[in-house]
Amino acid sequence: MAPTERQAGVAHRYAEAIVDHVPLLNGLVESRTVNSLTLTRNIDLETQPASWRFSRGFTCICIALDECAFLYTADEAANSDTELLIALKPSVSTTGGPVLLTSSPSNMEGIVYRLWKRHYGAQGDPRFGRAGRQQGAESVFAAKHY
Repeated sequence: MAPTERQAGVAHRYAEAIVDHVPLLNGLVESRTVNSLTLTRNIDLETQPASWRFSRGFTCICIALDECAFLYTADEAANSDTELLIALKPSVSTTGGPVLLTSSPSNMEGIVYRLWKRHYGAQGDPRFGRAGRQQGAESVFAAKHY
């Protein structure tokens, strides 16, 4: 998932390129659509814009939220980052899969900032980290199991 449909499309193209260039994964592809890859054993790799209303009802082995520091953060927002995570929890609760949060830094509010403030540092959670600099931008990531 990504904040916008355009960003979700970019994330899908990255994921598709990885699958296409790894022979072990490429051999598992059964079908493709604009925003999904269907792999053998009923595994679907789907990308979509982040929406708490339309992300419910799926069983997932992993969820990745790309650029999640740029999701709406206000409590009164119709599609806030907190509401999105609440909506996604049941999707991974039966599989025990992680919710991966990735983002470049944004302002000092929202779920990404709260997780960074609580868990990053020498004594922090090893599942939370910073991926270094690439072309002047840092990326942060976190994994959370529900």
